[in-house]
This record gives sequence, structure tokens and C-alpha cells, in this order.
Amino acid sequence: MNDTDLAARLEEMERRIAHLQAAEQHRSALEKRKISWGMRESAKLLALRSLVQELAVRAGVSQERADATFQERVRYYLDCLHQMSESRDKGTAAHIDDRHPGEVPADEGFPALFDDEEGAGE
Repeated sequence: MNDTDLAARLEEMERRIAHLQAAEQHRSALEKRKISWGMRESAKLLALRSLVQELAVRAGVSQERADATFQERVRYYLDCLHQMSESRDKGTAAHIDDRHPGEVPADEGFPALFDDEEGAGE
């Protein structure tokens, strides 16, 4: 192998390394945006949950009941989203549904926050 061949191979390897480094930087930036988006969505959910609890407590519902109702609704809507996913692609749905059988709601709906003897502070 002559010097020209070696130089061409070295140049090609350097180009490939630069390409891999650029791809890694892009992947890292995407991952950081994904983490940031997830944190923002979590903050929104926590804010919404705290508002619901505060409103419920002011209306005479215990914080425990408000939290339990909130959790039931999360399970319900998660199930709805999983069902939508399954109607589009059963294979993908099977891969993303990591719930345990006890986490899948058995009811068609969810409990009302104010419709029992503990609700509405009566």
C-alpha cells in the first residue's frame, strides 16, 4: 500500500469519525429535549393534581379521596390511550403496555369526585 492509499484511507476514517461524532451530538440534543419535555409535562401534571386536591378539599372532599379519584382517572385515561394504540397497531400496543393486570381498570368509567356521602362536604 502506498502513501496515497494510506492518506485516502486515513481521510475516509477521519470523515467517518466526524460523521459519527455529529450523529452522537444530534442524538444527545434530542435526548436532552425529550428529558426537558418530560419534565415540563410532569410539572404540568403535578400542578394540575395539586389544584384538583385544593379545590376538592375546599369543597369538603378529603385529600385522600381526591387523590384516589385522581389515580382512578389516570388509570382510566391510560387505558383509553392503550386501547387507541391497540386499534392502530396491536404489535406496538403490546410492547408499550407495561401495566400489571391489577392496573387495568375493570369498570367502563371512573368514580365521580363529589357523588357519595364523603363528597361535597354534606
